Amino acid sequence: KEFQTMDKNLEQAVEQLSKGVAPETVHVLWLTAETLEKTRELSDSYSLEIVDLTPESVERVKKGESTVLQESPVAIDRASLAAVCREILSTLLGKVGKDMDPEVLKMLEGIDWDALVDDHAATLAGTRPQEFLNYIYDNANGADPDTLSRFIFPVLSWALRVFIGNAAKSKAASLDQDSLEDRKYGYKPHCPICGGDPVMARISETNFNGSVRSLVCGTCGASWYWNRIGCPYCETNATRDLRYVHDKDDLDHRLYVCDHCGEILPTVFEHEDEFNRTPDELELVKLGDLQMAYEAGQEKPLN
Repeated sequence: KEFQTMDKNLEQAVEQLSKGVAPETVHVLWLTAETLEKTRELSDSYSLEIVDLTPESVERVKKGESTVLQESPVAIDRASLAAVCREILSTLLGKVGKDMDPEVLKMLEGIDWDALVDDHAATLAGTRPQEFLNYIYDNANGADPDTLSRFIFPVLSWALRVFIGNAAKSKAASLDQDSLEDRKYGYKPHCPICGGDPVMARISETNFNGSVRSLVCGTCGASWYWNRIGCPYCETNATRDLRYVHDKDDLDHRLYVCDHCGEILPTVFEHEDEFNRTPDELELVKLGDLQMAYEAGQEKPLN
């Protein structure tokens, strides 16, 4: 009943992903969808463009020597960034605030976003988003780590995507447009747009090039083609160290486990049209449920 006004496509995506997961995960799916809808609404007012790169800049990006945002910075207004953070946090607290510890709720409602997001932070947000998050962490005036990880960092990440998410995805797609034909996935395993680390992958089928893998950035939300086999964290491609695990009743959501470095890459095997795909933010909730089960020792290996 809390989410009756949600966009129908998001509602259908949540209902589909809710099958077979714990009630707590279902609630997180609805909350994530609500926040995603809010960020889309805010993007209509605040979304920015990334200026086209020169051929020389593109080459530096492909070699991993730079990123798109370093080559073509985006000017994010500090006051606007703070205002967006306030609106996103208000949306979250409107859904979960009644169940929170009153002291924590009071602290969150009292965050001075204008002070936290200063001029330097805004500059970093449009050039080096990961450093922006680190800068906020170092200047959070004693906020406890749990509050930072559960509320402040998610709000900042959502806010970043309000300003640069659409442009990041569009620019990454433009950079990737020739990759399918020559199979030269020149980018490093970090995001070519902002330099962030991948948090999930998608395996999709193409009409003429078989299956391909895209990595999804956890910072700006862009995705880019990378090698079909190999760990993006340590870059090993030794198949003896790489394996998939999944729930026996769900072959589409898997964990790509690297026994060489111990990292796990949540992965979606998709079948739908890419223009109607379930948002990455919702898939990550579903995959997070699988990862928690795996890490708790409930591994169900793929045969």
